[in-house]
Amino acid sequence: MIFCSECFKDSQIKEIIKSRKKSGKCTTCGCKNAYIYDPAIDDYLDGFLDDLINIYTAKSVLPKDYPSSDLHMLADELKNEWNIFNDNISSSDIHNITKCISPRLYKESQELFEEPIGIKEKYDKDELYELSMLKGKTWEDFVKSIKHQNRFHTQIIDLKKLETYLSYLRKNYPKGTKMFRGRLCSDNKGYKKTEMGAPPFEHAKEGRANSLGITRLYVADSENTCIHEIRAGAFDIVSIGTFKLKKEISVIDFKQINSFSPFSSDNFNYLEYLINKPILKKIDNEMSKNVKGNDNALDYVPTQFLCDFIATMEYTTGEKFHGVEYSSTLYPEGYNMAIFDPDLFNCINVKTYQINRLEYEYK
Repeated sequence: MIFCSECFKDSQIKEIIKSRKKSGKCTTCGCKNAYIYDPAIDDYLDGFLDDLINIYTAKSVLPKDYPSSDLHMLADELKNEWNIFNDNISSSDIHNITKCISPRLYKESQELFEEPIGIKEKYDKDELYELSMLKGKTWEDFVKSIKHQNRFHTQIIDLKKLETYLSYLRKNYPKGTKMFRGRLCSDNKGYKKTEMGAPPFEHAKEGRANSLGITRLYVADSENTCIHEIRAGAFDIVSIGTFKLKKEISVIDFKQINSFSPFSSDNFNYLEYLINKPILKKIDNEMSKNVKGNDNALDYVPTQFLCDFIATMEYTTGEKFHGVEYSSTLYPEGYNMAIFDPDLFNCINVKTYQINRLEYEYK
């Protein structure tokens, strides 16, 4: 069989195949002029998936009480849990591609390819304590702890592990990048450029990325996202400021939690990552959760904890992360950023609009 870069979703594998610049027709997905890999000739991917596959145990070797609901075929695990293959690639094709990429492992441990597989460490308390950033606790345990027991010095979370996995979500923005910030107006005059920035600390209310009294600049990728995020109603007057980035910055992009490549880092711990992936998904959900009104200010505590911690992280010597990025709660097509230092952006223009019509989607 011949497969190509378009058979994969994983960015690293795609780039490796593309870098060889060998084009032709893919007999797997049908692309006519694609960057292809022919196992009959090519061998540069041999063993590429071996370390990942080896974290699994075949059903015949797992304990008899291992939950059947947590058993999956390798092909489905690589596609659904690791996002390695594109959605249009069938399980049978993934099975065959994997055999081509890991020929020696298939010969030595055929049961991993042919039987349902699982992770035995997921149900071992001692292993979970060592591998999990929450030391075997659940995300709900962590949330309860920092909300109601010990907000500033919780011992539940392993901050070194948290930092490791957050660092994989780094995203850079060049100087000159433009973002937007919206404000509801009390009259038709709108706001001036000097009035569109982050509130001073004495007026800073609780937010997704800041505690009471801490000033952070919330910006969005588009005017449309701004209008949704400030919950503008029919006939409201809104001012939208255009903000320009003064220097190159690095942020933690929570949107990448389900999409970053495990092959982008040397010595990546596949087993530890898989144990912690459900926690990372919870973090992503927390960042995108819709919280209404000040009565629910405690619901922001988990994300405030995360953002305060990220503000202490360095991505290179002497240079700390500048903010966080997350999906828009009210406008799924857009995203927001919370910037730790509001002076990194300069408001260069303000436009004032009237909202003429609203559209509702319901189920």
